[in-house]
Amino acid sequence: MLQEKAGIAVPYLEQLFTFSGKYRDPRGWSLSVAYFALVAEAALQGGAFEVIAVDKLARIPLLAFDHNRIVEMAVRRLRGKATYSALLAYLLPAQFTLPQLQKVYETVMGVKLSKATFRRKVEAQGIVSLVRGKVQRGSPIPAQLYRLSDRLKDFVPGAAQMR
Repeated sequence: MLQEKAGIAVPYLEQLFTFSGKYRDPRGWSLSVAYFALVAEAALQGGAFEVIAVDKLARIPLLAFDHNRIVEMAVRRLRGKATYSALLAYLLPAQFTLPQLQKVYETVMGVKLSKATFRRKVEAQGIVSLVRGKVQRGSPIPAQLYRLSDRLKDFVPGAAQMR
């Protein structure tokens, strides 16, 4: 549906919650089934919609009806899943550096993470695999490139397409 409405290919889509009640809309009882999608930032460039970074949600404008509550619930769900899954890798290209992965986690979680602890945890969980012979240049020290681990294809929907 997001592909049809906004022209965005969505690698991850999840039903969030069903909101209902007679006070959600001044016109009367209503029901909404809300979903959230994870989309890489590059896919959002030039779209006909406003993008607000998760770390800037405190400045989100007042939305219609209970839509601010829906956004808040989606962020809570995403942050919760980020504590135990590689889900946030959907926000990166197929090949990425560990500093890029850490930055995504820090931005979404709203906390600063220890570089050593983050790397240790990522390596212990086996969520990434080294892309042998590939580095990202552009800084004085080239950064090793990684991709999602093959073992995740059975645990993270769509992970196989990210390679």
